[in-house]
Amino acid sequence: MGDITILDRRSGEYFSFNRTGGVIFLCLLTSSSEDQAMSKASKVLAVELNELKISFQEFRNQLLTEEILIKVKL
Repeated sequence: MGDITILDRRSGEYFSFNRTGGVIFLCLLTSSSEDQAMSKASKVLAVELNELKISFQEFRNQLLTEEILIKVKL
């Protein structure tokens, strides 16, 4: 997997993610929980879960701040 670029159709702004960001982004989109997403990303990136945790959370928070992801309350 390479870089990922997405378009915010509301603003016309593009966001580009490197490989690591792309993996995390896709894992967040395809997982039923944050823990599952982090576990998937850890396996794909071949990195220990505790090494990934801070970067994962910071990137997730940035996606939420930019409203690229929206937290769903069930």
